[in-house]
Amino acid sequence: KDPTPEAVKHAEFARQQLMGMDTPWSTVVERAGLFKWFGVSVQEWTAKIITDGEWKGKFGLQDIAMRPPDTIDRWPMIEGKLAEIVQRDPTDGTEKRVARAKLLYLVDALLSDSPIGTGLLRHIAELARQLSVYEPTEGWGIQTDLGGQAVGRVPAAEMAKLSPEERTRLTAGLREFLENPIKRPGYGLILDSATYKDANGAPTAIPKWGVELLKAAGSSHKEVGEAIKRLIWQMALVLGVEHLMVGFDGAGANSHQKQKSSDFYLLVISTLNKIAEATRRDPLTQIWGLNGWDKSTLPTPTYNKLA
Repeated sequence: KDPTPEAVKHAEFARQQLMGMDTPWSTVVERAGLFKWFGVSVQEWTAKIITDGEWKGKFGLQDIAMRPPDTIDRWPMIEGKLAEIVQRDPTDGTEKRVARAKLLYLVDALLSDSPIGTGLLRHIAELARQLSVYEPTEGWGIQTDLGGQAVGRVPAAEMAKLSPEERTRLTAGLREFLENPIKRPGYGLILDSATYKDANGAPTAIPKWGVELLKAAGSSHKEVGEAIKRLIWQMALVLGVEHLMVGFDGAGANSHQKQKSSDFYLLVISTLNKIAEATRRDPLTQIWGLNGWDKSTLPTPTYNKLA
């Protein structure tokens, strides 16, 4: 509340270091925020020796670089706390160990003491699997009308008198039409107009060649579409972004959207607070230790009011 001149000076030092890294500070914050979704965010900080200016000879921050969780093979623990990470190089299979003290590490550990956390995306995995089934079904239904299956008719008795090669030649066009799942403009079929004859040899109205639509009861675009909307809404609820969905179905009030946006604001604030605490706890604390500074002057990053 009443910072000493030294604390103010060190706070400016921290700001300069965070804003002057090889990786933009905004990118570091975005990557750190992924812990809410994936369960964990791991980045490795690198120190440097400052070669000029007021802080010449002191340790500063060179970079904070991403270490994707899917590249980490093991998460060794000591007394229930993460001790290090073990990465495996995809090019040669070699292992790289990074000590916990070298990490900017954030984990969603509310539901588990696992070092990889839980994350919101785990809670929508089953919903996403169902969505991956329904969406292709809707697409196939639109392309094939979802209301029936095309059935072709040929004069089988007459075809049986022909050679296999001749039967294949005569039915090639019909087979291509029936086997193509997508109806598109300009895609049609020319069939023989001849009809069957009755017992007296007189022509009937029954064509020898034809294509019909075999109706399938109980199928509908609407029901599939509603199932997809329901899954998307459930996913948005879990992720805390349902305010983006208000009004997409033609219903909802502006006051409703404002309240949900306020709830999302709290989620963003809590995430930024976690990132600020982790930045102070991990790279800044280590830099203060390398420089031999009193930790009472160690600042905590903050953020401007969100617009």
